Amino acid sequence: RVKGGTVTFTCTASGDEPYHLFNWFKDGIQLVNSSSISFYPQGYRETGQFEMNNLTITDLNETDAGFYTCNVENRNLVDTRHFTSPMSEQAQLDVQVPPTAYVSAANAAPYQFDLLQLTCSFLGNGPVTYSRYRAGLPLPAGVITNTSTLTVNLTEAGPYQYRCTVVNSMIVDPAQTTSSDNITIDVQDINECNRQRERSAR
Repeated sequence: RVKGGTVTFTCTASGDEPYHLFNWFKDGIQLVNSSSISFYPQGYRETGQFEMNNLTITDLNETDAGFYTCNVENRNLVDTRHFTSPMSEQAQLDVQVPPTAYVSAANAAPYQFDLLQLTCSFLGNGPVTYSRYRAGLPLPAGVITNTSTLTVNLTEAGPYQYRCTVVNSMIVDPAQTTSSDNITIDVQDINECNRQRERSAR
């Protein structure tokens, strides 16, 4: 599941006692109603052959990741007999955080024909597929798990803007693709540089 999304778990019970109460747990700790956690239906109900209860979590975040279980209490309201079922099998919830992209350069004012090293990094869940762009045009792409450095041959002088985009391969929603801010690299004209050196040497 993706951060900000919704997930629903279902617990099913069967038995002869006339009333069921469902309990939900995350990592062994019982859950209660909150702004993002709800149970349906709530309270005791008369049972039929089978009975179900849903746990819904909205606005998912990283702290919701974990193992979820349920159990059922059977109560006979006539003679107060009270039975609790064993815990259910675990259901694991993994919350994917869309990555945030960053781009940086070792030298923001290189000379023409220099080799520029661009580093694309991200915060969030990986691995990610990333793309890099110069002046809106794509540069070679690849897959990274933490950071990736690309070496660019600066054949032309002038200011250029670079950025990178990343998308978690586990998240198929295109809206979860994130782009870094642009970084401007001012490539100095090598001929102008040589002329300045000649003037300063006189």
